[in-house]
Amino acid sequence: MNNSGSGLIAILVALVVLILAAALFLVPSRAGTAGPAVGGPRVGLSVTFARTPAGYTATVTIANTGTESAKNLRITKVSSGSLVGTTSLPIDVGVVLPGKSATLTLPFTGPVPAGQTTASLNLDYEYKFGWFGKGGGGSGVTSVLP
Repeated sequence: MNNSGSGLIAILVALVVLILAAALFLVPSRAGTAGPAVGGPRVGLSVTFARTPAGYTATVTIANTGTESAKNLRITKVSSGSLVGTTSLPIDVGVVLPGKSATLTLPFTGPVPAGQTTASLNLDYEYKFGWFGKGGGGSGVTSVLP
């Protein structure tokens, strides 16, 4: 009997099993604030604005209401109307644990709208979770200018 043939078959079977097992971990999350349907991170954003002599600052709270850490979270795009952001991108936030949040303060320069008007901030973000999972999305958050 030829043992090299059966050894080759055993190696091929093992490789197929490993590939199938790895595929189970490659389920991407849905974009947006909803996160994956079951488990995983669930990223939500909120903002408050404060006036400065040069424009305003946006304090962004990034909350993870999911069941898994959002790892390597980073902000990839920021815009707020005609104002110019002065923070270079991407912004590395790091890890946001389940049930926790992170806060960023982003300065903007330019003409500020009148008080008690609604201003918006548009953000795109991405993160990793599990072994191979990736997620991300975009959000337009608003708040009233003081």
